[in-house]
Amino acid sequence: MPEILVTTGAPDEGSVLLRERVAVGELQSDGACARLVERVGWALLDADELEQQAPRPRPIRPAKRFASERDPGASAEAGGLRAA
Repeated sequence: MPEILVTTGAPDEGSVLLRERVAVGELQSDGACARLVERVGWALLDADELEQQAPRPRPIRPAKRFASERDPGASAEAGGLRAA
């Protein structure tokens, strides 16, 4: 049976706010369709609210460990060695 899934973020890492199996026969009635759309709408609003409240992770950048990685000429000067 088909399933509707509303989550925050990716399904494997977010919160599931709606998980509903829907039989195609249930969509033949305008009232049933309206109620389904209403439930999906509530779940989407809740997911959006949760995502707005969640702190956004900052990208992690690797630290440059050596002066030579920042400036190729800096390592010789930093060690007190100078080209003659």
